[in-house]
Amino acid sequence: MNECLPPAPAHFILETFGRTSSLETRGDWKWEEAGSPSARDLVAAMFEEQIEAQEGVDFTIGETFWRLEEARLCLEVIKKHTSVPSMITVSFRGGDKTEDGDSPAEGARILTAEGTDVVGTNCMRDPKFNWKPHHGDEPAVHA
Repeated sequence: MNECLPPAPAHFILETFGRTSSLETRGDWKWEEAGSPSARDLVAAMFEEQIEAQEGVDFTIGETFWRLEEARLCLEVIKKHTSVPSMITVSFRGGDKTEDGDSPAEGARILTAEGTDVVGTNCMRDPKFNWKPHHGDEPAVHA
């Protein structure tokens, strides 16, 4: 038993929500106006609404982000509105970079530095790709 960890609760409630690009197939994805304060505020408000709807959770997961900037905004909103641990996952569609140009290792370093407790990848790619070293043999983040 790990004496550093608190006792496990009788139940553990996870919250999970994902990217705001559900409208992407129609070409009107909300994050496209990157740098626009109104677009950023709109996306942040979508995350805030999801967090508020699931008040009282023990752990929050923001998942399946194709763009690191949206993942970073999600984490920012999680940290602003909760005090629970968080996990952010990123997906890589058809390449070895996010859609805004970051490698898995770069994304993991950035998200960890900004306060997420866990970084992961999911969907769309073979796990062998996602976990291979991207910058030599050095891990992206040290545990």
